[in-house]
Amino acid sequence: MIEKKILSNGILIVAEELPYLRSVSIGIWILTGSSSEDISNNGISHFLEHMLFKGTEQRSAKEIVEELDSVGGQLEAFTSREFTCYTAKVLDNHVSIALDVLHDMVVNSIFPNEEMRKEKGVVQEEIYMHEDTPQEQIHDLFASTIWKDHPLGSSILGTEKNVKNFTRETIMEYYKKHYCANNIVITAAGNLKAANFFLEVENLFSSLFSGKIYSDSKIPKMHTDIYLKKKDLEQVHFCLGTRGLSFTHPKRYSLYLLNSLLGGSMSSRLFQAVREKHGLVYSVYSYQASYKPSGLFAVYAGSAENNFEKVVEVVLDELNKLKKELISEKELSNNKEQLKGGITLNLENTESRMGHLAKSEIYFQEYITIEDIFKNIDNVKIIDIINFAQELFKPENMNMVVIGKAKEKFDERIKKMIEDKLS
Repeated sequence: MIEKKILSNGILIVAEELPYLRSVSIGIWILTGSSSEDISNNGISHFLEHMLFKGTEQRSAKEIVEELDSVGGQLEAFTSREFTCYTAKVLDNHVSIALDVLHDMVVNSIFPNEEMRKEKGVVQEEIYMHEDTPQEQIHDLFASTIWKDHPLGSSILGTEKNVKNFTRETIMEYYKKHYCANNIVITAAGNLKAANFFLEVENLFSSLFSGKIYSDSKIPKMHTDIYLKKKDLEQVHFCLGTRGLSFTHPKRYSLYLLNSLLGGSMSSRLFQAVREKHGLVYSVYSYQASYKPSGLFAVYAGSAENNFEKVVEVVLDELNKLKKELISEKELSNNKEQLKGGITLNLENTESRMGHLAKSEIYFQEYITIEDIFKNIDNVKIIDIINFAQELFKPENMNMVVIGKAKEKFDERIKKMIEDKLS
């Protein structure tokens, strides 16, 4: 059973009762992320997430983590482009402890200067690690290339320069602006009573200032480019792709199935063609990322330099086949079942169910049932995917980002290849 309540200060609470479990997952979702930032403060949402673990008026940094550890719980956090989330997972008899710790972090953090100084070093190391991992960095580069004039294209981690320049005053100003009641969604899933959970949340959070809702629904302009970041690596890593769809777009289920068919699994067309048939790569896949105003769709692969252009050619062949060749009913049916199976298995834990509650409310303002999702998947027809592929994979819409070493004038050859294969 799922229940919802809005406090008088604007905080939205959603709880799902799952009495057959022994655990409960709680999430405090702050509706701010890297897309809420600008060039001067890019990375501040992520840095602020780190600082909320560094002490409150009641607890030291060590006491924050010890309190959950002492009851076998898990305390985590993450920052995305559109929200920051603080989560706790505990046994059902420790919900009050988890909620009290999360409240203390979100409402009573004190941002000590010494802890801030140390955490700058930690985040800078995180940035270095990210930059030393091309198969991760490539996706940030792709987003920044396709959305270079929009905050959605900004790095979640920010820049080393920005992190160095953050002061307690800038952190506090951003915190007060965004960590207000109207910008918070609290979700929980597991063995709990919704009414009791709502009462505990209200007792803790009802005094929080309402504040304003800051949102930018401006649709980002898409740019097209072939960008090379030169790096002395054994492999050439690339993302080839184009615009995607917003989180709520009516055609999103066609995109989900197109992604599944193309590169969503080991049985997908890309994996079978590029790796199994030609033996050109270890890793190849496609993915789609959706946000409130827009989305992106990309194919990733990493290969030896002498295989790079051949891999691109095979990938483009597979994109073209989706535009021009029929998909069999069996292939579509298999991918529908694969997609539904993945969703079902993913939601067989309290963390995922808690996250689904939050995203349903953040993006749709209502709970999206699994039955509705499955119905929309089943309603997608072969012609829907072909039409969508034709709309998506146009030469003039394609972007590529490359990390590694590439032969001279490779971009000219890639541009011609894209034009020849996708026209």
